[in-house]
Amino acid sequence: MKIIIGGAGIAGLSLANFFEQNSIDYLILEKRTLLDDLATGIQIAPNSHHVLKKLNVFKDIKHISKSSSELFLYDHEAKHINSIDITNDKGEAPFFLERKALIKTLRNKIPDNKILNNVDVNQVNYFREKIKLETNDKKFECNYFFNSFGYHDSNTFFESNAFAIWGISSYEHEIFQKLNLFMHHNFHIVTYPLKNKGTAFTISVSKDIERLILNDKFNKSFLQKLPVYLKNLLLHSKNPIVRKLKYSKSINWGKFNQINLGDAAHLMLPHLAQGASQAFIDADIVSQLFQQHSCDEIRKILCTRNKFLNRIIHNAEMNRIIFQLNPILSSFRNTFLKLYKPRYKWLYNSDHEIKRKFK
Repeated sequence: MKIIIGGAGIAGLSLANFFEQNSIDYLILEKRTLLDDLATGIQIAPNSHHVLKKLNVFKDIKHISKSSSELFLYDHEAKHINSIDITNDKGEAPFFLERKALIKTLRNKIPDNKILNNVDVNQVNYFREKIKLETNDKKFECNYFFNSFGYHDSNTFFESNAFAIWGISSYEHEIFQKLNLFMHHNFHIVTYPLKNKGTAFTISVSKDIERLILNDKFNKSFLQKLPVYLKNLLLHSKNPIVRKLKYSKSINWGKFNQINLGDAAHLMLPHLAQGASQAFIDADIVSQLFQQHSCDEIRKILCTRNKFLNRIIHNAEMNRIIFQLNPILSSFRNTFLKLYKPRYKWLYNSDHEIKRKFK
């Protein structure tokens, strides 16, 4: 029995770690030369902390992370509106860390001979009991293919007009020692602290990305709209990453002897910070089911998560709209948020959300 895992991201490395625990042989194909060297931050929500414990990396990740129990909301003039509780009933809060530090932690438990870098899978062919993968310079054959290559099948994803900018800044200010959301018209900014005196940020833009950034440099007209500390935050960042935002039209768990995980199954907008958490949960479920169930049975069980995952995808899209309202509607939103705190216990207290008991 030969197993190939496509992608050495969060879902792929987590699944590989579970396979290591169960002495299941596998090979990871990764299209990058280096394992996720992008300079971005990442949030790990409390609904996936139980998976980190199963992977035996919870203490390691906690040690290299910062955390915040509240999300602080600000209007377009950077005036504080309210704060929202983002813990679960156990009091666990999200972890904030550099993405490359998370990948390194997951990668440390994987033997070098089980990862092939610079391998880009460009075609998958399905046969009765085998899958053949065609890459940039070689062909691979396996009995099972676990695809975590992100949005691999473009037919199942919707490309919006919105963009996101991710980066890490060396600028220090006391306001950046917590999780913040700055809501503007047509864009919003999220910031969170990192362990080594850095601050990660995400800027979501509804359209016209050139108004904000061009050739890795933030436009002066955009920076002038920001308070000094946000302006300095962006000016002290290097090589920000700009991408058009996509999300799943429908959830796709794969076919035949291929199982999709993470973004390959359910690509999400970043406005609920659930991409990493749901990737961990996917890997946990699949690793527990694999030895006792066929791929068809695994997909049927995974499909019982669809209603919950669609709720996350829908809420993330609604958040993007709410965070970027026009001046008239934003005044009503701000008044509402002063009086009412949105609750996310439904999310942070969630587990696998499937109709089956797990250990």
